[in-house]
Amino acid sequence: MLIPTNTVSFFKWVKKRSEHYWSKEYQDSIASKDEIYKCEKWIIGAKWVGLTESQIEEVEKKYQVTFTDKHKAFLQILHSIDRKEVNEYLEEDPFFYNWIRDEEEIRYRLNWAFEQILFDILNPRCNFWLKSWGQKPKSEQEKEHIFKEQFAKSPQLLPIKSHRFIVNDHQNTILSIWGSDTIIYGQNFRHYLLNEISEHLNLSTEERKEVDALNAKEYKSIEYQKIPFWREIISSNS
Repeated sequence: MLIPTNTVSFFKWVKKRSEHYWSKEYQDSIASKDEIYKCEKWIIGAKWVGLTESQIEEVEKKYQVTFTDKHKAFLQILHSIDRKEVNEYLEEDPFFYNWIRDEEEIRYRLNWAFEQILFDILNPRCNFWLKSWGQKPKSEQEKEHIFKEQFAKSPQLLPIKSHRFIVNDHQNTILSIWGSDTIIYGQNFRHYLLNEISEHLNLSTEERKEVDALNAKEYKSIEYQKIPFWREIISSNS
């Protein structure tokens, strides 16, 4: 295997590969060869900014969350970068959420899944409702009440990037949530990062073959992935 399978080794590999790709020296060296490999200007020179153990403990207390061991490793080695992403509208967005700096965005995203799905439940055009919730009531108040009870049973979701969330349990599955349009975006951190930031890893032909093989394996097993509450929502979109 060219791409590390051990979680910590993989995170360190991602850090080394991406920072090398973002380096000005590397970008200058390839600029005259093939423009397709040029980074966007905003990210040239970027560095990952990991968290210390004490910072992670402070974040857990502040947001009343508890990170899994693998999530802690991600936060210590990668976490976020030292700048924000400049989008097509020249606005700044977090590349990956910074739990120290991006409080407003993180608090917004912590409520995102609940608010998004509730919107689809109450929106007559979507009319979203799961069979396991019982007969759908007519009043909006009763729909919201039942949904709150059901959602309270779901595992906590923690924001990573944009509307991507990690299911905060031992599986560390990553979901993409846009209203009730919820899909599994990665079976674990390794699977997720190899797809989410593949263009920043400057993968070789052989490494791309490994990623393709990984995708074939992981996506085939998605239908068997058991995620409390979210499994039924994901299946409803299949």
